[in-house]
Amino acid sequence: MEKLKKEQNRQLFCWIFNLFMMVFFLLYFFTFDLKFLIENKKLSNFNYLWYLFILFFYFFLNFKLLKDKAEIENFIKIYDDLNL
Repeated sequence: MEKLKKEQNRQLFCWIFNLFMMVFFLLYFFTFDLKFLIENKKLSNFNYLWYLFILFFYFFLNFKLLKDKAEIENFIKIYDDLNL
């Protein structure tokens, strides 16, 4: 049971960290990179594909961690009900 709670805490930390990184990445892109690319007229498809790939990766990772967290919480609830 203790292992499950530790795993749940680890996944919550990973989810918060990934969410923070995703927000930081978006802020960085919209404040620095986009401005620089537009001013220098170097706006290429490759840059957009790279950013979209990273955003997709973070969204996928966050949703997977949320799903795993929900499954662990459900298992903990069932385990607690059985021990009553």
